[in-house]
Amino acid sequence: MASTLAQIAQAVADELNAAAEGTFAEPIAAVRSWRPEYRLAELAELHVTVVPRSGEPAAATRGAEQTDWLVHVGVQKRLGDDAAAETAEVDAVMELAEQVAAYLRHRPLPGAPTAHWLRTTYGGAGVETIADAEHLGQLRCVTAVLAVTYRTVG
Repeated sequence: MASTLAQIAQAVADELNAAAEGTFAEPIAAVRSWRPEYRLAELAELHVTVVPRSGEPAAATRGAEQTDWLVHVGVQKRLGDDAAAETAEVDAVMELAEQVAAYLRHRPLPGAPTAHWLRTTYGGAGVETIADAEHLGQLRCVTAVLAVTYRTVG
């Protein structure tokens, strides 16, 4: 049996993959991974990766505990060779990241029914912005990161 954090991350990937056709600007195939590392050649195709990050337990009541579970959803794609099209390509990935965030907002996760959406931030723990400038500049790769927090109580 997987950890609670891994179950939530898998449930997020499954929920994204179950979205109706046309929900996102382009079709996605989300995967869960502890190490979201890809070769640049692989990033010519869009990648959506759900990464289990952390859990933060706290007292909910005298007899119950709540835990906020953080998962990162990464949306990555390598830019083409046409520098003139770069802005449009980055805009398209950012739009897709925003669509993913909107889709997950308040959405129950059938694969993790005790986890309830709490918040989504653009960027996340250790990520200063939604788009990684280093990836853009050095690798010509758009990497958008969403930090999605789910809460369990019990």
